[in-house]
Amino acid sequence: MVAQFWIAGVLLAFCASSAFSSGFCYKEDEGCGPSTWGGQCQTGTRQSPINLPLGSSHPSSTIKLDLENYKADSFRLQNNGHTIHVDFVGQGGPSSAPRAFPDPIDSSIVRDYVFAGAHFHWGTSHKEGSEHCVQNICSQMELHLVHFDNKYSSLEDAIASGDEDALAVLGVMIQEPGISSVLTGSGVITEALAPIVMNLKKVEEPDHHNLVVVDEPLDFTPLLNGNDLAKPLVYTYKGSLTTPGCNEQANWYVLRTPALTRYKDFEMFRTTPKTDDGKTLDDNHRPLQPLNGREVKLSVVV
Repeated sequence: MVAQFWIAGVLLAFCASSAFSSGFCYKEDEGCGPSTWGGQCQTGTRQSPINLPLGSSHPSSTIKLDLENYKADSFRLQNNGHTIHVDFVGQGGPSSAPRAFPDPIDSSIVRDYVFAGAHFHWGTSHKEGSEHCVQNICSQMELHLVHFDNKYSSLEDAIASGDEDALAVLGVMIQEPGISSVLTGSGVITEALAPIVMNLKKVEEPDHHNLVVVDEPLDFTPLLNGNDLAKPLVYTYKGSLTTPGCNEQANWYVLRTPALTRYKDFEMFRTTPKTDDGKTLDDNHRPLQPLNGREVKLSVVV
């Protein structure tokens, strides 16, 4: 399993780069935006992201999720021209251990997944940036923590399997404090993004083959539960990747309360990374997709 963890980050970057080579972009006026994406991006029936219902602040259902130990003593950064990708350097440790994810709809079914890496989606204003929205209100950024089913040897093998439960994606919406939202939390501002933000200049230009090693600790955990007044709430549903080919193989777990970080962090993401054609990398979020009758659950994380 140690070897799987080390390879997973490489494969995540590889899979992303392969998709990008087909002319994938987010700007419709450039002729390669979401309306031109092929395959399941156009024909699928369980696509992501979606508009999430507000729901009750005290849902009756519960779900057991491990929101701890997304951390490492060093990490790797990559700008692949479409997002900032992050994975952890080293072998072993709690972040590489398989973690249980209950099925999004039937929580009695539990599968073990391995953390592969993370990436971000963001916008150019405080009203957009996240891929998922709650009651049509979007946050400024969304972090995706991507996992693959432990029964596969790698992320690549998991995707190649066609298994509709091959991936588990934990989504975290992020915004700056003081922004009007349908959701509020404790108001705690996290500095968890600081190690990434401080090193964004190192990946200002896209590189599809190399990742920059940063010998500093990184811990995503405060983003997952630092702004909740009580126990975190999470939306769960069956969906897809949000980039071509939009494979319908992802079980989604989207935390309801946005994490809070500082304005300067968003500005660094909005102004530093560049695309392959030298433009500013921004607004890299897919439009909301039809629900098509799918069930979306809101549960208390226990």
